[in-house]
Amino acid sequence: FHPFFTNKDMMNITTLMIMSWLLISYPYWSSDPENFSYADRLSSPINIQPEWYFLPMYGFLRSSDSKLGGLILMILMILMFSMLPWWILQDLNHFKLWDMLLLMFLLTTLTTGWVASWSADAYYSTWLTFLIPAYFMWFTITWMMAMTNHTLFND
Repeated sequence: FHPFFTNKDMMNITTLMIMSWLLISYPYWSSDPENFSYADRLSSPINIQPEWYFLPMYGFLRSSDSKLGGLILMILMILMFSMLPWWILQDLNHFKLWDMLLLMFLLTTLTTGWVASWSADAYYSTWLTFLIPAYFMWFTITWMMAMTNHTLFND
């Protein structure tokens, strides 16, 4: 009982110490080079790009032609993701399809963020028209699998 917790704690402490040492030794390693350029208050930057963890939401904003449509898509993204704790997902682990669905969700979200970091060309924005429905399709399929599994095995 004791060695398992000790090994796990030592691994976490070692990882934390290495990451802390890297960030203290090389503080500019994790920052954006744009932060060091001169800021002109009279003109706005040519391309505004959010931090990497906001890029998927920025992709949802850019995927629609209208500002209101992008805002609605971004709110739907947040609402769908926040509904996940109420779904019964732990029973879906025995499905062979579940691993592929998780990979699809991860790749769709990461690719949406990656495409959102590109310049705002019409060609690049067409990628988002395929990625956004795939994101919402994941939630639809997962919800249907959870409801089907719940009704089949709990009645």
